[in-house]
Amino acid sequence: MGFAKITGVLFFLLIVVSGTYVMVPKYIKYNRTQTDLEKTERAVLLLESDVQKHRDELHDLTVKPSAIERVAREKFGLCRKGERVIIFKDEDLYREKLAN
Repeated sequence: MGFAKITGVLFFLLIVVSGTYVMVPKYIKYNRTQTDLEKTERAVLLLESDVQKHRDELHDLTVKPSAIERVAREKFGLCRKGERVIIFKDEDLYREKLAN
């Protein structure tokens, strides 16, 4: 082999090694960024779903009297005239008894 050929091969190897040295960390960072982006997009989809659920609930509360009654019963313990509110100390136990 001639000196020029050896020099060319060494130069080529130097280019490949230095390119690898520069590109591998950038590729790793790119992969991490892609993973973070995917996680963020999934989180955004979940939040958008949650927002839509709240919008639907707000719409129901502004339009449907039955929705207002449901909230009054569930959250505030209110009832109609002649009804009684029964408060269970252990709701899980009560639900188990109802399921059986």
